[in-house]
Amino acid sequence: NEALARVKEQRWRTQDGWWEIERWIELMAFSDAPESVIDCVAALPPDFKRTHNFRRVVFALGYANAQHSLKTLIALADHVPALATTRNYWDAIATTGSLEATNHLSALAFDQQHARALGAEWSSSADTLARMLKKYPSARREFLDRIAKGQRIASSQILIQVLPAIADQQDVLTLVQGCDFSSDDPLFDALERTVQELTVVDRPVEGTNT
Repeated sequence: NEALARVKEQRWRTQDGWWEIERWIELMAFSDAPESVIDCVAALPPDFKRTHNFRRVVFALGYANAQHSLKTLIALADHVPALATTRNYWDAIATTGSLEATNHLSALAFDQQHARALGAEWSSSADTLARMLKKYPSARREFLDRIAKGQRIASSQILIQVLPAIADQQDVLTLVQGCDFSSDDPLFDALERTVQELTVVDRPVEGTNT
């Protein structure tokens, strides 16, 4: 559009120029074709493709046309890779609420480069992933099967937080067989915490029928 054309012609760009473009992109996000956002972002100058510039856009896409918003969010992260390491992005993906969204977040958790880049966002990301996995049993099963087959979540903190939230007693018995007790395997710590959580859940409260 005209705003983008004006900004691209400027040798020195200010944040004021971005704000005008941002409003247009937000409107695109709520249109019948939110994927049109990607063409606009692809045409942006590199100095505008910064994570903080897309907070409002990512939030809007989380509530946009559900049929296209997930694909648009993923494509947006291809153009601005650091987006996928933000809580804003994980929350928006989860807001779309689909099985595909859950599988996408699960895949990110197993991605070495991505999980290490989460930094201080790992705790909220773990909570989001656990909530989605509990919503979709098939995604939960696939997640646990990957761990049982020897794959490890790149962030041990995420593993230690997610596993106790989704695993039951049978899962523990299965996973412990693949635990490497001779090394510093984060799975051991995750299973230990899972057992502690299950003990608290299953222990009856004295003086009650629960």
